[in-house]
Amino acid sequence: IIPSKLSNNINPIIAKWSSIAAAILIFSTVGTTSLVSASSESNPDENLYPVKRVVENIRLRFTLDQEKKNELRLGYSHKRMNEITNMVDKSSFDQVGNLQEDLVKNIETISIISTEIVTKKVYEELKNGYITKEEAEKIIRSKSLIDKIVVNSEYESNDITYPRKERILKLKQLVEIKEIRIKELCEMIEKFDTEKYQKRMTRLEQNDPEKWGKIKTRQENLLEMCKNNIAKHALFKERLSKLMTEKVTTKYLNP
Repeated sequence: IIPSKLSNNINPIIAKWSSIAAAILIFSTVGTTSLVSASSESNPDENLYPVKRVVENIRLRFTLDQEKKNELRLGYSHKRMNEITNMVDKSSFDQVGNLQEDLVKNIETISIISTEIVTKKVYEELKNGYITKEEAEKIIRSKSLIDKIVVNSEYESNDITYPRKERILKLKQLVEIKEIRIKELCEMIEKFDTEKYQKRMTRLEQNDPEKWGKIKTRQENLLEMCKNNIAKHALFKERLSKLMTEKVTTKYLNP
């Protein structure tokens, strides 16, 4: 008999290794990737859909790099939108609600990790002396953490020559790429509001007002989250652009 306290500690470990064992079993029994390939375009109302989601979770679990994980999440979010479209066409609104919830979680995680990636990159540039503490604070507005970082700087704060200028521009490009990727997803969510979708939703509103209200609220929340995500990246980009402008003005235009 295993003591209850020890049993509580063992259960999460068993759950973790069970999922890994399941992953190994799937890939070993398939032999080829035919089952995985067949499941990749499946929808929530089809038998192979659980395989599709298990494969997605396995890829996420075994991808250690956070930036690559975020790219996977963005790709999965596009898939969820396609699945929502297909489920609306079939008037399968229970599935639509579940998919919207998955999408909300994905976008929340993408937003958090994206900010962490940019912040980490700013800290790296600061440690290496390519930006100053004052500049880092202007970008990420976290003075308490910035003050703790030891800077190995060879550059003056008004130096905008290569490679200092190049590093600041690369930071801006990093933010721009992330902004473009999330914009693509947001545009997909906005375009979802088609005439066909509206007709289905009108029918749902008449037949099941409660379910209609939940789906409508989630859709509005998704759009709001998208706007906030885009605004956050735009703010990072604006701060970096302003930083470069300030350096140029200080070095070349001020008397």
